[in-house]
Amino acid sequence: MTDINLHDAEITGIEHDEASQELILKATHPSGEKYQIVFLTVEWWELCSFGVQNVLFSIAPFDKHSLTKGIIVDQDIPDQYAKMVSEGDYVFFIIKASIGLEGWVLAAEMRIDPV
Repeated sequence: MTDINLHDAEITGIEHDEASQELILKATHPSGEKYQIVFLTVEWWELCSFGVQNVLFSIAPFDKHSLTKGIIVDQDIPDQYAKMVSEGDYVFFIIKASIGLEGWVLAAEMRIDPV
């Protein structure tokens, strides 16, 4: 994963490619640089509040070592998805917003691609 500070990046679009199991968030960094946040081998995702303005606070990854019961309960993660993370094949990504789009993604990995 490229080391890019996601704080205050604006999400300008969402694309889901079911065939390739990718979820893509199109983003613009406060510096003006455009990039895509790509989630690979996506099993499930829940996003809400995508509106006119969507500014990221952070994307926090939780793997089998860091996903706690508290996070599972707080995020209302179904048991089968928590099990997939605990088995080590998937990572749970929590998308926190300053405003707008937020939610979570269950995927094998995430990468950031400059556009």
